Amino acid sequence: MSIAEVLNQLFRPASFNAEKTVRAIVAHPEAAARDFNGLITHINNRCHQYGIGCRGEDGLRAQVNLDKFARSKGAAAPTEGQAKLLLNSLKSLQRDLERQRGPARLASGAHDSWNNDRLNQLNKALELTRSLQHFRGPAKG
Repeated sequence: MSIAEVLNQLFRPASFNAEKTVRAIVAHPEAAARDFNGLITHINNRCHQYGIGCRGEDGLRAQVNLDKFARSKGAAAPTEGQAKLLLNSLKSLQRDLERQRGPARLASGAHDSWNNDRLNQLNKALELTRSLQHFRGPAKG
């Protein structure tokens, strides 16, 4: 690791992590597409039945960008600019999902299993979104 990378990691950890994620997406496009597809599939198959999904314009645009990449199996590796767009799309999607968390929490207080399942699916989608923002390549082992 160069001195510049060490200083960047110390003084700008979020930026350093974003750069590592971008490089990992470019280096491992198949694994990234598979993981992004897992997130989109979870939202489409599990969350939509509870009324959870992309609500705002930014969230919808983010899901379209992520879905387009997730379906691009066998395509050329994304450029760094495209990988940065994917990372920004993840952040937009996360913000959109987090806006839905407050109402879901309030509804789950009724001890209703449907509302509790709804909150669980939303939390799972948020967990997947956060973990993809720290993508480092294919899972080992």
